[in-house]
Amino acid sequence: MTTLTLGDWTLHTVEAGFLWLDGGSMFGSVPKPLWNRTNPADERNRIRLAMRCWLLRGHGRTVLVDDGLGDKFTDKLRDIYRVEAEPSLEHSLAALGVKPGDVTDVVLTHLHFDHAGGLDLVPRAATVVLPKADLEADAEENNFRAVDYETGHPRIETEGDYDLFGDGAIVLHPTPGHTPGHQSVIVDGDVLIAADACYFPENVDEERFPAYGWDRDLERESLGWIREQRDSGLTVLYGHEPSAGTFQRP
Repeated sequence: MTTLTLGDWTLHTVEAGFLWLDGGSMFGSVPKPLWNRTNPADERNRIRLAMRCWLLRGHGRTVLVDDGLGDKFTDKLRDIYRVEAEPSLEHSLAALGVKPGDVTDVVLTHLHFDHAGGLDLVPRAATVVLPKADLEADAEENNFRAVDYETGHPRIETEGDYDLFGDGAIVLHPTPGHTPGHQSVIVDGDVLIAADACYFPENVDEERFPAYGWDRDLERESLGWIREQRDSGLTVLYGHEPSAGTFQRP
């Protein structure tokens, strides 16, 4: 778990377990001998990926960016994805002295199950901020599950850039391609939470993409924007990097 102080806000990485996905799908056309060195596959060719969330605290607010898998997965799906439930979101929050009930706001970068599945853990009074384009997209085509995000929370449906509290401290920026409405988060103009717009650090310069994705051209455009932010000095936090989603300057 890593912590940064950004203006009036404190940012923590929060682990919510691991899942294993097909390595070939993750790295697309990259030959297995190359990616297997750093991401060793299991007997079913799956590699270990972090389910990482981020916690922001400041101005009396506790903001959770993404919320992990939750508890709605069947045993069959848990086997398919080789889900590792620990460290759970609850345990990782507890290590920071935070209970799920303390969360005031949830930002969903997109609606895939490993990012939106834990909404039931946070209070019904918490405001959920999520991309309108994902809500309007074909759920089956994009592998969205309504059970994950149709939870009855008050919500804000974002379009374009969205300033979370109107003070420029936390700004959501569209990074579509992985899904129709994927959005990344800029904190204090200094840190960029890329989430699934960029799984791994090496993807930025090598333009690696998972074999699946909603729109490859938009993925490439969003990745180019992330590269520009990194090269201008922002610290980028990556969506599924298993080691730490590291805080690294360019």
